[in-house]
Amino acid sequence: MKSIASILLTLVICGIFVCRSSSNVNRAKAVFEEYIKALQRGFSTQAKTYWNKQELKQYKSFDWQWVYLTFQGLNPAYLYYKITDAKEQDGYVVLQVEWFYREGKAGPIQKDTRYFLEEDGRVVGANPIFIHTRGWLQKESKHFIYHFKPKQDPPTGGLLKKMDLFFEKVTGNLQVEYPFKIHYYQCDSAGEVGWLFDLEPSQARSQPMNGLAASTQEFAPHEIVHIISYQILPQNGKKLTPVYLDEGLAYYLGGASFLSSEQLIETAKKEIEVCDSISLLDLMHDPWAYGVNQSAALLCSLAKYLIEIHGMPKFKELFSAGESYDEQPEMIFEIYDQSIEQLQIEWKRFVLELPPKR
Repeated sequence: MKSIASILLTLVICGIFVCRSSSNVNRAKAVFEEYIKALQRGFSTQAKTYWNKQELKQYKSFDWQWVYLTFQGLNPAYLYYKITDAKEQDGYVVLQVEWFYREGKAGPIQKDTRYFLEEDGRVVGANPIFIHTRGWLQKESKHFIYHFKPKQDPPTGGLLKKMDLFFEKVTGNLQVEYPFKIHYYQCDSAGEVGWLFDLEPSQARSQPMNGLAASTQEFAPHEIVHIISYQILPQNGKKLTPVYLDEGLAYYLGGASFLSSEQLIETAKKEIEVCDSISLLDLMHDPWAYGVNQSAALLCSLAKYLIEIHGMPKFKELFSAGESYDEQPEMIFEIYDQSIEQLQIEWKRFVLELPPKR
């Protein structure tokens, strides 16, 4: 009898759990559908009611996935979606969503992972970094909010001072105002960095639009440059800067994960010395055309040339002109009053004439 009673009790408990879990998933699906309807109809105020309060307060653009769609030149109002999977995790619900053109013949054009949690008795949307860093600790400085896990050592005063000084150096060099604090997340692994952004593993990533970065390093200057330089772009537009300029500037001011900008310049000089066929057009079309390390060095040297020879105002004008590859040669002629071929010759000469690093 005790055995039968135990089995029955277990079945009841499991039934309650499955029912509750199913209920949370269904609530998340219903909220997502109402949320997307509001966004597609342009009811932004209503859409915000389906999102968590903290991210609404913290972020200028609170739904990263929706913004990614628009930056691809897609109008989500003319797309439809399909929820392909739904499950409840530890205190939150995950929906896998695929987006299609209306006819759906070309297959999905984007796949999203959507997160939902309960807030004040309601189910609301959230970004992955909000979900995955609950329980993390934080320490503030003048320009940063540094997030770390309880098992990690907190950032030292010296580190925070170094970060603040770098912040002020970059805003000064770029001649921009950055009126917010940057959120910086210290991660244990490349996989964890990717997890926070729901993207592939990476040693460091940033979300410039909302001013946050994550890295396996205690400080990743390269990502901070990406965040601050976003202020160069027209804030009411939907332009993205050309990748070759965006990365070049970040390498020039912030170096790479384990290389300084000076080391990158030395590598660029060696590459240009041994390879006559290096092309500026190639770098525009594919910033990694010459391999990851070599391309990083070349992009760094190009930014150094443009800024130190032609000045920051012209660089900023080109930086904010838009990401279209086809328009870049024309914009270079308009801004620098020379063809891309002439600019390429001058850039290479500049790099080769740089004094060796001591």
